[in-house]
Parts: sequence; structure tokens; C-alpha cells
Amino acid sequence: MLRKKPGILAAAVAVAALSACSAMLVGEGGTQSPAIGNDSRGSAQVAADEALTEAVAGALNGSSMLANVSVSTRSGMVTLSGTVSSFAARDKAVELTKAVAGIDSINSQIRVKTTD
Repeated sequence: MLRKKPGILAAAVAVAALSACSAMLVGEGGTQSPAIGNDSRGSAQVAADEALTEAVAGALNGSSMLANVSVSTRSGMVTLSGTVSSFAARDKAVELTKAVAGIDSINSQIRVKTTD
């Protein structure tokens, strides 16, 4: 006789539902993840990248001047994008990102909006 294990089924459904999520908001910005099916990374690498993205987003979330910065991670490389109001804000985003353990490299594509 087979016993049903509802905990395993619930965990599988939760993992499937979470893996379909493609964005987690960070202020007005967000995170980006590749389309499902187009990703050649293994599940362990995807999980590690998602953990890094969440850690960086959490670090940036504490600063209102970084509300428009988006975070994405691929194979340990964190990409920051969006627009900030000053060079100091851009530098702060990179500084906060460097403080997160486990990052292989940082690609800052943050633009500074200068006053007209």
C-alpha cells in the first residue's frame, strides 16, 4: 500500500509556482530573469543566481535613492540597471552590491540622470 505524502506535493507545487515568477520589485525597479526554457544554466546555478539577486535587491532596498535600480544575475555576474539622480547614488549601488558575498563580478549599467 502506498502512502500519500502531501508535504512533497505541496513543495513541488510551490517550487513550480516560484520558478515561474520572473520579477521581484525593488522600489520602482525590479529584477529580471531569463525566459524559462531558454536558460542553459543548471538548477543549482539558477538557484544560486536567484539568491544573489535577492540579496543584492535587499541591500539596495534600504536606500530610497536607489529605488529605480533593477538587479539581475547570471552565472554569478550581477547586473545593475536603471536610472539614478547622482553619481554618488550610482557609486553607492555598486558599493552595496560589492558587500554581498558570493558575487563573481558586477556589471553596472546604471545611468545618471543629469539636470537639463
